[in-house]
Amino acid sequence: MGEKDMAKVMKNLWICFVVCALLGCFSVEFARASEDAQAEESFVQFQKEWIQKLREHGKYGEEHAQVTEDGEKTGTYLAEYSVLTEPSSFEIKKTDVSASPYVGVIHYEKQTYSCRAKSPEEAKRGPYQLTKSSGVTEIFRYSKGKWLY
Repeated sequence: MGEKDMAKVMKNLWICFVVCALLGCFSVEFARASEDAQAEESFVQFQKEWIQKLREHGKYGEEHAQVTEDGEKTGTYLAEYSVLTEPSSFEIKKTDVSASPYVGVIHYEKQTYSCRAKSPEEAKRGPYQLTKSSGVTEIFRYSKGKWLY
């Protein structure tokens, strides 16, 4: 093999090496982007399921209204219940932990509705008004392809 042929072979090998290196980088970046997208997509669904689970197993909603004697005004009763709103925002953050490469943060509100009346029955019937709202932030980890609580 002549010197020109050897130079041509070396050039072709070099081109193949560069192309393979670039393809490898792109495929790694594509895999990371795909994993990021899958984690985000699954977190959107996870949030809905989480709020639904809290609502089903917690004491939320008007049917769980609690009536007490009103501490602010003698001779009246206070009925209260709470609800959870849909998540208002979320974020996903990468971690340096291979077992849990992401954490997800959701933000929603716990709202309290109240009614004051002269009897427990009247208070429980309403009408209720929003009297308090507090922000809730929860953090979850992503491990083995799923979100955990």
